Amino acid sequence: MAVLAFDLGTFSADGTGSAVDTSTAGRIKTINVQGSFVASVHVEISCGGLMFFPLKSFNNPECVLRPFAASSMRVRIEDYVSGTISVTVSSDDAGGLFTALPTPSSDGVGAAVDISTYGNLKTAIFGVTSGDGQLAGSHVVEFYPDNVHWGQVFRTFSGAGDLQTLEAPSFYARVRREGTSLLFSGTTAVYLGAVDDASGSGGNTGNIQAFQYTHAGADSSDFMVTLPAARASGTYIVVATLAGVTSIVGIDAPEVLAGDRTTTQFRVVTTGNITAGDQIDFVVVDVLP
Repeated sequence: MAVLAFDLGTFSADGTGSAVDTSTAGRIKTINVQGSFVASVHVEISCGGLMFFPLKSFNNPECVLRPFAASSMRVRIEDYVSGTISVTVSSDDAGGLFTALPTPSSDGVGAAVDISTYGNLKTAIFGVTSGDGQLAGSHVVEFYPDNVHWGQVFRTFSGAGDLQTLEAPSFYARVRREGTSLLFSGTTAVYLGAVDDASGSGGNTGNIQAFQYTHAGADSSDFMVTLPAARASGTYIVVATLAGVTSIVGIDAPEVLAGDRTTTQFRVVTTGNITAGDQIDFVVVDVLP
């Protein structure tokens, strides 16, 4: 496995540098900002589209390691006063895959995209390509990890340039759109990139669990759900979707008290009682720090 180096440019004025193809890079990237300068240095990434979004900003020389997928990267300089800035990126050569997920023109669900060959580490970016982003509604990326359950893994996208990275294998991905204003006449886009580690391990094995819970016993609004298999740690997120209940309720999976979330079970609190036979779909996945 080779080490790759990418030169994002040398700068001595405000402006935006050229995009550099980083699609061959691995999951962990070292971003090195060097020089004696007074300026704001913004490192931006793209996941397959022509739009770039901010990853991290620097006001001083710094070297950081970040896990993310990016088909290309560039640097934007603002508030330049003095000095010379050079920015480089290094990584292994694991390489990634990138796509645009179809977004519906109004509330609804976009077409599913096969991502079964994509790596486990995924970066998703939401953009408003035209129109007023305040009227575009919310966008949710849903994964289909086990041929049975669709579930939300990324948090809801609600602003252009929102960028998220997490660890989540899946077979398919799609976008669900909600709350679109009738006044919105523009277009939106969700870009997805993925990369595996240098060992090439990944695909659809690992740390995601999707299952359907059926409530048994007495009515309850505060109960524990047993995981289908023990996890390596009690650090994970829980996404819930009602899948057939007597009464519509809100669902929370709190992580407040000791024992709320362990390697074998997690706590669920609902706004009303769940009764025997009610069903809830859960997706449980580890998230990168």
